[in-house]
Amino acid sequence: MEYDESNDAARTASTALASCAKALGDLDDLVRLLQRGHVPTKPWQRQLASQLREIDGLLQILRMTAVMERPEAEVLSAAEALWNACRRISLAVAGSRADQATKAAVHLIAGLASRVLGHLDSTNAESR
Repeated sequence: MEYDESNDAARTASTALASCAKALGDLDDLVRLLQRGHVPTKPWQRQLASQLREIDGLLQILRMTAVMERPEAEVLSAAEALWNACRRISLAVAGSRADQATKAAVHLIAGLASRVLGHLDSTNAESR
């Protein structure tokens, strides 16, 4: 039996995209749960709610760029914008009076956004 390098590359790309889609779904779920779980009464909660709305919008943009089959550079740019927003919220919450569960959830959000960007960036590099 011969080794088919193109079949192996297609399988690897398919696995990377499936992993990216799972991370994106998990990120979306976590953002929505965190939005529902906080009543913005304190200043840090209002800031968190605002940042979560921004991330939710960026998730929508990333989904739309992928569904509309926009150029890879545009999809990657949307993923980078999402990652930057998640990184900012992580830094903001780390220095706030947020409870530990919120800090852990936001840290997980930043990690998932980093994973999505990494998957899309590696898929983009493989297609060059």
